[in-house]
Amino acid sequence: MSEGIKRKNMIITGTSRGIGKMLAEYYIEQNYNVFGISRSASSIDMKYYFHNQVDLENLDEITLFYKEFKKEYKYLDVLINNAGTLTSMNSLIMPKKSVESMININIKANFFMSREAAKIMMLQKNGRVINIGSMASILKPKGDSIYSMTKAAINNLSQVLSKEYSEYGITNNTIDITYIET
Repeated sequence: MSEGIKRKNMIITGTSRGIGKMLAEYYIEQNYNVFGISRSASSIDMKYYFHNQVDLENLDEITLFYKEFKKEYKYLDVLINNAGTLTSMNSLIMPKKSVESMININIKANFFMSREAAKIMMLQKNGRVINIGSMASILKPKGDSIYSMTKAAINNLSQVLSKEYSEYGITNNTIDITYIET
């Protein structure tokens, strides 16, 4: 790839492993600077990958990340909200901590990451927000009551935010995926 081509900026959450890691590696090869976010360190060692340890359950950390990002990079082309957590367990025995974590990461973090990204994108009058959803929101499997609920909420959130952000040239969509080997 030519070094003279301007690279686009992309933020991807949940890049320490799995789908997020695969997305980061793929998009680096597609001419993006990838700013990965996860609570833990990343094993990605590629030029144009910039890792950030951010706890997505902490709004102050999200806000600080975006403040520093905007100061240094000025523009953002794409946000992929990939981070998510799943506790698959019968609702009668689901621990409160698991419920809160799924709501915080699967819903609240998506909202705040999208909102802060849109604040940068609206100045450019262009941008893309992509949420990684789940077929669990459609299939509603036994043992996944809270997880299914959070992923259905992401579908609704995307539909509302797409209406709110469209006047700024920003799209907001969800891709519902199923379990895949990574």
